[in-house]
Amino acid sequence: MLEGEVSDESPVLAQGSLPAATFAAIQQVGLFEHPVPLLLTAQDDDGGIRAILAAIVPARDVEKVERASRAAEEPWLASVDDAPEVPDFGNASDAEAEGVPHVPFALGVILRFPEDRKHPDSVDDEAMDLLATLLSGQAMDADRKRVENLLRSL
Repeated sequence: MLEGEVSDESPVLAQGSLPAATFAAIQQVGLFEHPVPLLLTAQDDDGGIRAILAAIVPARDVEKVERASRAAEEPWLASVDDAPEVPDFGNASDAEAEGVPHVPFALGVILRFPEDRKHPDSVDDEAMDLLATLLSGQAMDADRKRVENLLRSL
């Protein structure tokens, strides 16, 4: 699957959660210029699975994305310098104080209906299968699926 192609047969539905301004800001800031760790949180949802896919990225980069996405509405933000780095003298351990704080950045929601579950007795195994399906490009766009279902019902 390349450049926006989606599978018509996938039982995994993926729905992006990023507004156009945020997506443009991500590209402008270069949030994903380098590989980042992914986080998938999944839970049982009436027999199906509802999950959220997030990228683990530096908190400062998320702040830059937020400012860039708001710049069209608030042009004065472009003239404001980034906040200076201030050491955290709080209760952080030495290991935490040396590292850059990272935060989850939600990419989208993933759904699998009860009838499509491959591991109905294990949310963990289902989550692993969801992630493998996403990374292999086999998920179906949820909005496209809604339109197809609507057209079929007419």
